[in-house]
Amino acid sequence: MARLMLRPNGRLYNDAQHMLDAFLPGAGVYYSIVEAIARGERSWSKITSRVGRDGGALQRPAQWLQEMEVINRVVPVPESPPHRNVRFMRYPTLCVILAPFCSAFGEGGVTTSDGALLWKELVEPRVDNYMGEVFEGLCGDFVREGGVEGFKPVRAGRWWDGTSTYEIDVVAFDANGGVLAWECKWGQVESHDFRSLRDKTAVLARSSRR
Repeated sequence: MARLMLRPNGRLYNDAQHMLDAFLPGAGVYYSIVEAIARGERSWSKITSRVGRDGGALQRPAQWLQEMEVINRVVPVPESPPHRNVRFMRYPTLCVILAPFCSAFGEGGVTTSDGALLWKELVEPRVDNYMGEVFEGLCGDFVREGGVEGFKPVRAGRWWDGTSTYEIDVVAFDANGGVLAWECKWGQVESHDFRSLRDKTAVLARSSRR
């Protein structure tokens, strides 16, 4: 990784950028959408505001990025159409933790080309944060594929309330009205995590009855 991706002369250093540049005219718009999401914008209105273009002009670039699995459009379960509480997120690829350091080479942010040093000091300490998103995705797949004994989900996904105050990593519903709620922790689980999940499932139960 250090040799191929964290050195300016590494063969994969600009691989993702070259792919976008090769296939897309005006690739800057696509970069801007990904950057807006990477900086924490999740709603379509905030993404368009940060990019500085109206939603109509960004629809096709956003659709292409979804089809290429660069970003993901997420609707909370059990919301039904028309979907109003939509989020846009990045797929948890390794470039999430590599990209900030690779792009910094040409901006004075990184002054060494020692890929091994960059990995040890800048990337490796952030791997657990990256793995948290990956682990959430694996847990969601496990539930959706019927991995929980005795529970057959008909709908499953992430859930959050209308104000985004409460959020649960995986929520699933079966055909009989049963609900399964999971919090996915990559690391140590403490008592306050259980209390938090209990409080959030109470909000979920109230919203599902409406």
